[in-house]
This record gives sequence, C-alpha cells and structure tokens, in this order.
Amino acid sequence: MRRSLLVILTCLPCLSMEAARVSIRGLQSITEREAIDLISGRMEYILEGEASRARADDAAFMLRRLLVQRGFPDPRVDWSLPGENHILLTVSEGPRATVGRVVIEGADPELGEDLKAQIRSAHKIRSMDIGGSTPFLVEHNKEAIRDAERLLQSQGYWDGRVILEKASPRSGSTDVDIFVRVIPGTRFILSPPEFDGPQTVHPDLPELLTPFHGQFATAPAIRNLRARAEEFYRKRGHQFAEVKMFATHENGKTRLRFLLDPGPRYRMGKVSVTGTSKVKPHLVRNRFTRHQGKHYDGDLLNGEIRELLGSGAFSGIRSETQARPDGRLDITLHVREAKPEGYYFYGGAGSFEGPIIGAGYFNRNLLGNLWNLSSRAEWSGLGLLGEVSVTEPRFLGYDLRLTPSAHLTSRNFPGYSKYEAGLGAEAEWSVTENYALKAYLQNTAVTVSRDGLPPAELGPESYLLQVLGLAHVYDTRDSSVLPSEGIHARLSTDIGLALGEGSVSFLRGEGQLSYYQQVFGNAGTVAVGARAGIIIPSTSGRNLPVDLRYFLGGSGTVRSFPDREIGPRAFNGAPRGGESYWVANVEYIHGISDWLSGVVFFDTGALNRNHFNFSGSDIKYALGLGLRLDLPIGPVRLEYGHSLNPAGKEPRGTFHFAIGSAF
Repeated sequence: MRRSLLVILTCLPCLSMEAARVSIRGLQSITEREAIDLISGRMEYILEGEASRARADDAAFMLRRLLVQRGFPDPRVDWSLPGENHILLTVSEGPRATVGRVVIEGADPELGEDLKAQIRSAHKIRSMDIGGSTPFLVEHNKEAIRDAERLLQSQGYWDGRVILEKASPRSGSTDVDIFVRVIPGTRFILSPPEFDGPQTVHPDLPELLTPFHGQFATAPAIRNLRARAEEFYRKRGHQFAEVKMFATHENGKTRLRFLLDPGPRYRMGKVSVTGTSKVKPHLVRNRFTRHQGKHYDGDLLNGEIRELLGSGAFSGIRSETQARPDGRLDITLHVREAKPEGYYFYGGAGSFEGPIIGAGYFNRNLLGNLWNLSSRAEWSGLGLLGEVSVTEPRFLGYDLRLTPSAHLTSRNFPGYSKYEAGLGAEAEWSVTENYALKAYLQNTAVTVSRDGLPPAELGPESYLLQVLGLAHVYDTRDSSVLPSEGIHARLSTDIGLALGEGSVSFLRGEGQLSYYQQVFGNAGTVAVGARAGIIIPSTSGRNLPVDLRYFLGGSGTVRSFPDREIGPRAFNGAPRGGESYWVANVEYIHGISDWLSGVVFFDTGALNRNHFNFSGSDIKYALGLGLRLDLPIGPVRLEYGHSLNPAGKEPRGTFHFAIGSAF
C-alpha cells in the first residue's frame, strides 16, 4: 500500500507540468505560423516542457539557423521570458542574399550551360526558396562548386577543375553573382578494358564491349560498361556473379580493369506460387515452364512478372530464389491479388458523334483463368453500340493472345443508316518487343437503309459479311495515348465476301505510318503521318455495299472538311464513298503548360470513286490551328482547319472537337 502511494505522489509534478508557448515578433519574409511549423520537429522537446532560459536559447538558435538557411547571412534573434510559461523570440532579419548570375569562363557554351545549371541546382536543392528566388549560402556555394567539378569529370574531363573566382553581391539587389573559372583539361577516351579473376574471361565478353572503345570516358558510358558485363553473366545463368571495376585515368585515356568472379552457373528449377486465392496457381506457373531447365536469366523472369502485373489481376509479385546443390535455382513467387472486376462510366462529345454517354464492366480474372473480360454500352448522336470481348493471354500455353468478341450497333450516317450484329476473333503474336502479327476473322450480319442516298448508290441493303485478314504492327512509341517519340506502322490485308442479293467478294489493303520526334529541347513534338487504303471488288460494274467503302474528311483526316464530306457524291449531293484513298498529316505540337498544348497542322488527301484511279486528281489541302488538353485518357482537341483550295460550295474551313490523337 505504501509503495503504491509513493508512486502516485512522485508522478504528481509530471501531471501538473504545462507545455511552453513560443511566439515570434519581427519576421518579414514568412509568417510566425510558418516559421514555427518549419522548426516544430526540432522544437518538440521545448514545446513539451516549461519555459526556461535553456529552452529559450535553444529556440532562438533553431530560428536563427532557419533564417540562415533562407538566405539571411547574419540574422539576430533575441529571446525573453515574459512569464506565464511563455518564450518570446524577437527577430531582426537583416539583409538577404540570393543566387544571382552564374558566369562561367573557360568552357565551351554547351558545357558552360551544363555547369551553370548544376551550380544553380546545387544551391536550390540545399536551400529553402522564397518566392522562386534561391538563398545564397557560402557553405552551399562551396558544395555547388564541388558538384560542378564532379559533373565536369563525369563528362570525361577527369583531370578538369572548377575554380570559384569570386561571389560578388550586386549593388542595389539581394543577388550574389557567382564567377567561376573552368580548366577542362583533356577529355579522356575509353581504351580496351582489361580482365582479371579466378576464371578465364568468356571470349564473347570483350567483343560485347568493343563498341565502347574510343568513346568519351563519361560516367554514363563507364556505368553502362559495367552493367553490360553484369548482364552478360546473368543471362548465362551466373545469378550471383561479382563484377568489380577499377578505373585509371592517365595520358588522356581511361583504362578499366574488371575483376570477374562469375560464380556457379545455374539453370531454372521448380517454380512455386504462394498467395493465390482467386487465380488458379498453375496459370502463373505455366508462364515459366518454357524457361525451366534453361540457363537462368533474371531479365526474362522479370519480364514475365511484368506481364503478369500488366494483366491487372495482381497488385504485387515478389520473387525469391533458392539455389540447389544440383545447379538449379528454384523460384518462389509471392503474389498479392488485386480486385479484378469493376464498373466504369464515361461521357463526352464530338463534332461528328455529338453527345456520348457510356458505361462498361470489366473483369481481369474471369473464372480464375486470367481471362480479360471487357464490355460496354454506348449511346451517341450517331446511334447505339454494344460490345463484349474476352482475351485469353496465352492461348494453348503459347505467347498468343486470342480475343473472341461480339458486337451490336446501329448508326445513322449522312445518306444512310445501318444495323449490324456480328462475331469476331483476333489472334495476336508478339514476335518481338516492338513487332506483332495479328490475324482476324469477322462474321457480321448487316442491314442498310436509305436516308438520302439514291438506291443505285446504296449497294446491297442486306448481306452477311465474312472477312479474313492479317496485319503487321510495328510500334516504338513512348506512349500509345500521348506519343512524343517513336514510330508506329501498320499494314493489313484481308479478303472478304458480302453474301446477299448481288454477292460481292473483295480484296482490301490498308497501310499507316506515323513518326513522332521531340524538338527544341523537348518543348515541342513534330508528328508526321501517312495512310492509304484500297478495296478491289471481284466483279466489275457491281457496287460494293456502302458500308464497305471509304469516307474522308473530319478530325482524323483532312480537317478543313466535316466528317465524310470529301470525295465522290451521288447526283443529289449525298456522299457515296470511294474504293481508294490516301491521307498525309504533319503537326507541330508545342507545350504551353503541363496539361495544355497548342498545335499547328497541315493535312492533305484524296478519295477516289474507283480503285483503279488511286492517284486521283481532286486533292484537298488544309492548314489549321488547335488547342489540346493532354489528359490520361488521351488528348481532347479543339481545332480549326482552313481549306487551301476550296471548290464550289465546299466549306472554307471547319471546327472540330474530338478526343484522341488525330493519327
């Protein structure tokens, strides 16, 4: 009983202790609240205890250090204890110093700009900016000069020096101008590397590194050499290879000496999976079956893991390796499953489609088989659309994506309306990272009705369409939604048969090539595109169904025309389509902000009634301007195309509002 009472009495002073209150007077550059928030982590012990001389002195020191970090080289902070557990700090900030001009002497303009940017950046990352200006601190300047010298050396000037001449305050300003002299010296060249280690170097390794001989000995090139050597052994099953590298810089040449210890060479062993509840585990294991027994390659393993993550069925996958005495590596994949299904809704508008409203449902792991189910229903000013597809990512265990699909549509186009229901399938084989082959099959029932187009131009009004085709796709774009670099090419050929009254078979071919390149220091992008198509009916003198013909004009072709308004027309003026076309586009897209871009474009193209008149004579030209909102779903475009050669009653120009890239 006495022991318990003693404990209670001992704690009574703790219970009565009140936290100190700190206030600040005299701040000009920031508010009192901002200052206290910035140093609150370091003042925590002060705010938890009673006000005292020692705590007040510590608080003054912390505030003074904060002001120094913000560019006030000699601030004064006095403290007082006015009572009531209160610490009062009184500040006189004094003059401020900020980074002004950086003047580089002794370096060529390009290198000088790099060094200048490095010095500014070194100050910025070490300081607390106020209103966009960077505080100048002597200690930060010394570190910035060292950073600049390291940058100089990393560019291959390994005996180069960066010397601070002076840091001079500018009269009538807070700016401190920094004057730097550069002695670049010799830019070193990589000489053939040397190899050492417990085993004889593999004869293919020196040959792999040969392209680096004679290059400038920059830090990225040296790191790349080491990475290539490590990758060389990993791809051959030496999972735990040790690659050490030593560099010697003398007489203008950089000599690299590699100390190699490949270690044991492993083959891939058993693959186990943990953490699955909805996904069938064997579907994950089967992705690695083709690699089992082969020399272990960590890059291939990571590639398969990335593809599994890309399916959307997993939120994370961690691999664990276990070496066996027989020279095999067993792999355990610890997976975390994601929520595989969901709903989405969307809305929008287009100058041709009018209002658009849609909803969809998806399931990335249908029936636990990693099948990707996608479905949606959409209403727009053109009509209704319903579609559903299921993708099997590894059909029959091969790298073959099979996608059966079904669709139901109704569309009201100028001159005619159509109703369509069909089934289809597409098989895609990724031959390389950038090249894929696609085979497709389509079986569709189509009904067409007149809405202004004369019967003679309509073609069959009811037919069963069967199409079999093959497409080659090459894609190196950095993004399929908002590309700024790369090439996209597609070439497709198919044969088809329209069965009905006056059946027609046909051969069709289409090609597309797009090129994207950033310019002006990545401030803008130049995009160039070209497309062409031709459809050849088997029976001359008999019209193709109107829905199989090509139409031109609109936000994705020649933008001085509304959609479908270029090319041949019926006697009453309704567009009737053609059997061949070509389009070329050039755009310059310039970033205005992170989400807004301006565009200047030139379009040209022609649509021909008959396939044998492919070159055509009625070529249309358009020049235009536009604005784009760069959103994750794609660019939202507002554009005006002006016609350069209008004829008769053709429009002099057209506004377009659309979602997605023009080509």
